[in-house]
Amino acid sequence: MRSVDGAFYGVMPDTPASAAILYRITQEGVFSFVGPLTGACHSYGDSRPVEGADGHFYLVTMDPDSGSDGACLVRANRHGGSTVIFNFVSPMEPVGLTLGSDGNLYGATTSQTPQFVCGTVFSLSPARVYTTLHEFKCRENYFQIPATVLTEGTDGWFRGAFTDYRCPSAWACTSSTVFRVAPDGGYVEETLRSGVGLDVDDLIQASDGAWYAVATHGGGEGKGTVVRIVERP
Repeated sequence: MRSVDGAFYGVMPDTPASAAILYRITQEGVFSFVGPLTGACHSYGDSRPVEGADGHFYLVTMDPDSGSDGACLVRANRHGGSTVIFNFVSPMEPVGLTLGSDGNLYGATTSQTPQFVCGTVFSLSPARVYTTLHEFKCRENYFQIPATVLTEGTDGWFRGAFTDYRCPSAWACTSSTVFRVAPDGGYVEETLRSGVGLDVDDLIQASDGAWYAVATHGGGEGKGTVVRIVERP
C-alpha cells in the first residue's frame, strides 16, 4: 500500500530465522526493512496493511502452527514497533482489512471448521469495539465462504464476495455472490451466475458507478474473465 509519506509498505511472511517483516519501498525504488512483527501470533503475515488516520499501519497476522487460534489484528508504526490490539475468536480467520471513511476497520472472516457459521463481516472501532455485522450460514452441502477484502463504495456501503459451495466436490456446483453491507448491518446480495465456478477477486468501483472484478473461472474457455456488476436499486 502507498503511505501518506509517498513510500510503499507491505509485509512478507516469516523466514526460519525471523517473524513476519514490515518493509518499505520508496518512490525511487529503495527497499528497506522497517522491522519484524515480534510477539504472539506475529510469525505469519500475508495481508496488505492499511494506514489509519493516526499514522499507524493495521494488518492481520497469525501463527500457522496454532491454527486460527493465532489470528490477530496488529498495529505497527513506520519505525518498527508493533502491538496486538485484537485477538480473533477461534475458529474465525480474517480475510484482510479495510479502513472505512468513518475511521472504523472492516473485514470478513472465514471459519476453518464451519459449524452453522462459515464466516462473518465485522467492524472494529478505534475504541476496539468489535461488532459482527453479518453472519454467513452453513447448511448441509451448502457453504458460503467469504473470499475477498471489503471495498467501500461511494454510498458508504462495503462490497465483497463469497463463494457458494453447493456440492464442494465439483466446480459445476459453485458460483460467486457479491454482497454489500452497511456500517449499521444492512445487507444485500447480488448472485453473479448460478452453476458456474465463477470465483472473483477483490472488487473495484469505476467512475461509471459499476463494480468490476477478475474471476479466476468462467469465460468462454473457463479460464477466467472480467465481470461488471451493475447493482439493483
